[in-house]
Order: sequence, then C-alpha cells, then structure tokens
Amino acid sequence: MKVSAKQYANTLFELTKDKSELEIDKIIVQFVAQMKKMGDLKKSRDIIGQFDTVYNEKHNIIEAVVTSARQLSVNEQEKVKAFITKYYNATEVLTKYIIDNKIKGGIIIKVGDEILDGSVLGRIKVLNNNLKV
Repeated sequence: MKVSAKQYANTLFELTKDKSELEIDKIIVQFVAQMKKMGDLKKSRDIIGQFDTVYNEKHNIIEAVVTSARQLSVNEQEKVKAFITKYYNATEVLTKYIIDNKIKGGIIIKVGDEILDGSVLGRIKVLNNNLKV
C-alpha cells in the first residue's frame, strides 16, 4: 500500500499531539524505522513540508507572502499582519515580505491559493478590463 507524504504527516501529527518531548523523540525514531521498512525514506523531505502544513492548519496558523513596491515600515507590517489575522480569523500569522517595484504601489497578499491584490498594477488591470467591455 502506497502512503502519501500528506498521510505520513497527518499520522505523525496525530501520534505526537499532546506528547512530551521525550515521548515525541521515541515516536519519531519508531516512525522513521517504519518508513525505512516501507522503503519510504525518500519521502522524508516532502513529509516535513506537509507536516508544517498540517501543523499550521490544526493550530490555525496562516502563512502569508506580502508583496509591496517598497520596504514596508514596521508599523505598516503590523497593520498588514493585523488585517490578515482578522481576515482569516487566525491565531498566528507568519509573514514573508517581498519587494517588487513592478506593482507600482499598494500590496499583494498571498495565502495558500488565495491572492488579495491591492496593488496599483492590479487596479489598473481591472480598470482596463472593465473599459474593454
């Protein structure tokens, strides 16, 4: 039976939930031994990535990529983070900031597959599309 990286990650999360550090260490050793037995050690990198996703979902932690035309001030970053927290009803927001002067101004927030485009370039594109109709 083939087990996907996401299935492994979900299983590992459930096995380690509410356990002490010592218990988690033992569980991981047994978990890796089972993966080796099944010939799935090559999936370990994908499992780690999926585990982060599962952990964040279970704890309502949002990962967001914020793109702006310029470096945001600390105050602006705090406002963006507060907006994302409220918008997604998150308990915690992990943000990565990217500067891209092509967007001209404003910001683009990407969370998972969702994009909130408040950029000047995005608004110009919407306006342009509306004028073509």
